[in-house]
Amino acid sequence: MADRGYIDGVLAGLPQWHALVEAPLAAAASVGGRLVFANRAFLELVRWSADELTRNQWLPIMFPNIEEQQIVQREVERLYAVNEVLRHRPTVTCGDGIRRVMDWTTTGITMPDGTRGLMTIAVDRSTTTPPVGNGERSFEELVEDSPDIIFRVDAIAGRILYVNRAIERLTGYSPDEIYRDAALFGRIILPEHRPNWDASFSRMQEVASRTFDLALTARSGERVIVQLSLYPVHNPDASGRPLVLEGIARDNTSVKQLEDIRQRNQERASLDRLKTQLLANVSHELRTPW
Repeated sequence: MADRGYIDGVLAGLPQWHALVEAPLAAAASVGGRLVFANRAFLELVRWSADELTRNQWLPIMFPNIEEQQIVQREVERLYAVNEVLRHRPTVTCGDGIRRVMDWTTTGITMPDGTRGLMTIAVDRSTTTPPVGNGERSFEELVEDSPDIIFRVDAIAGRILYVNRAIERLTGYSPDEIYRDAALFGRIILPEHRPNWDASFSRMQEVASRTFDLALTARSGERVIVQLSLYPVHNPDASGRPLVLEGIARDNTSVKQLEDIRQRNQERASLDRLKTQLLANVSHELRTPW
């Protein structure tokens, strides 16, 4: 059924793609301009059915203007050869006839048969989107405006595939900077905390989720401590290793500072007690004759 998403036959036997069908973020994948995957959220976002998008190449349907097609094709062409993440903002012609501005995050992926394809996560940024319910905010807005960092990471390469705007508030680095420089997030992790981050990807084969503290160096030079909860959201591939991990990072800097102060106060109180006991013992020895 079109409203349940679309999975091409080449991906039909892989459980991780079936798990993506009901994912809340709109996602689609293509090979050589041919759509091979579109989840339910993506089809609802673009207002086209899977039949319409798979009948021919899908880009001409959403970009009927030849120049717009060529711009999008030039932007993503290099992703077939390099492991980069591209964030771009095309204007998409949707199935209801309305042109909507969207944020697309696109990265190159390797298909089961070894061919290279593209995976895109799409978020509506237009002002024509009707409100949800009685004027409630959309899911995408809630994710983007969350005070906590919400992100998706490639479990194989360790690249950040998606991160919301909270990353800039906490670290001073924007999502675009994280996408452009795949190694940036790894560099701002304090060296003594880097093993915790690296170990997460191997340990996900052993546990369903993992929570730990991670210390980051903000652009200002300040140290930011976040409590990170990381978990796999897709079924494992044939190797038993998750392909994609999602996480939530909450600013824990103030809590850790209070804990450090409390620890120092406890240590000081302990030293005071030892000093008092020592003085009492010395005083007792002085008063007690041989």
